[in-house]
Amino acid sequence: MLSSHQLIGIIGFARTGKDALASILSKLMQEKGDQCKITSFAYYLKKDVDSFLQSRLNISAFTEDPKEKEIIRPLLVCWGTQIIRNKIDSEYWIRKMHNVRVVHRSQGIKTIIPDVRFENEVEWIHSLGGTTIYIERGEVGPINSDEEKHTKKLKKMCKFSFYWDNLEDFEHSGPKLVKDFLNDT
Repeated sequence: MLSSHQLIGIIGFARTGKDALASILSKLMQEKGDQCKITSFAYYLKKDVDSFLQSRLNISAFTEDPKEKEIIRPLLVCWGTQIIRNKIDSEYWIRKMHNVRVVHRSQGIKTIIPDVRFENEVEWIHSLGGTTIYIERGEVGPINSDEEKHTKKLKKMCKFSFYWDNLEDFEHSGPKLVKDFLNDT
């Protein structure tokens, strides 16, 4: 049976394969006839600051260039977490995503969010009947104290947990793991 989950959140440290897992989930769900979209909290953050970054630094918030990403990362973290989330409204990014989820649901589209990072985001997903997957890769730990503080404790809240030793192990076993998940839930 194909997963009935309309909303799936993925949690894990940076570089554990969250986007890769989301891509495999989406591909397999679409092969089974489901409409599915991957959307991220970071998209809305980047959208908020893109014109500022382009006008001041000539760098798009959506850049794929690793050097440019390194330059803008502190601003993204500051704006998204330290200012908006911590000082203005802890539900700001959830409301942005909720509006998207309402549209997706009305169109019969399942939503995968590969960048769930905070307790209230996990709770929001669960409150909508969604599920959460915590992923770990043996050789990958937190990249900073913020990730250590917030991400690790979310594992206990997640409904599922996936683990692989390394990237090669994921490339080999990931698709089967996802197929089993989709067929068993």
